[in-house]
Amino acid sequence: MKTSGSSYSSTHHGFYVQDSDTPFSGIYVYVGTGNVAVTEGDLVEVTGYVYEYWGLTEISYVTSTTVLSSGNALYDPVPVTTAQLGYYACTVEAEQYEAMLVTVSGGGVTISSTADYYGEIPIDDGSGMSAMDDHNWDVSTFLEESIGDDYANYVVTSITGTVTYSYSTFEIAPRNASDFVFAPTPAPTRTPVVQVSLGLSGIDCDEFDQTVYDEACD
Repeated sequence: MKTSGSSYSSTHHGFYVQDSDTPFSGIYVYVGTGNVAVTEGDLVEVTGYVYEYWGLTEISYVTSTTVLSSGNALYDPVPVTTAQLGYYACTVEAEQYEAMLVTVSGGGVTISSTADYYGEIPIDDGSGMSAMDDHNWDVSTFLEESIGDDYANYVVTSITGTVTYSYSTFEIAPRNASDFVFAPTPAPTRTPVVQVSLGLSGIDCDEFDQTVYDEACD
């Protein structure tokens, strides 16, 4: 198979290409171990074999990769809901976004729990559960450093990433820190200082109660 598209993300073993922002427009190119000689924004032409790797459609056994041009603008992320991607479900609705750049937001995206053994992190924008994955980048370490070790139930404004398929579920795999939008931190409120006058001028402290002396005449 020969195909072409713009590279918008890479992993340790390959890269993603996309030739449109319409459904079924992305694919993962697996090149194996070693350097991935493609960078973000490269328009590439790839020749290889279409292969289903544990449910993920990819181009494997690549025979040639040609960079046609560089510095191309990326397609805007496609807005989707977490319910469309689903959680431990394989649907056509989710598969149409496989290997494409998407973003989830809604009224905010809840990170439902910390990462499990496989690096999967459940998320929900209010429409239904889906998950994040560390396929592209160490998401869990980033969240721990940005939020804290226990980031469960933390709400972010939006999450962007590539749609991948792993462990029987479609997931969103952020590429780097810029794929997270955090809600602005509100400015701290300051309690106004109130000045109180006790009206003790003219009091004969020698004859006044000792407790008042301690406070007003010391």
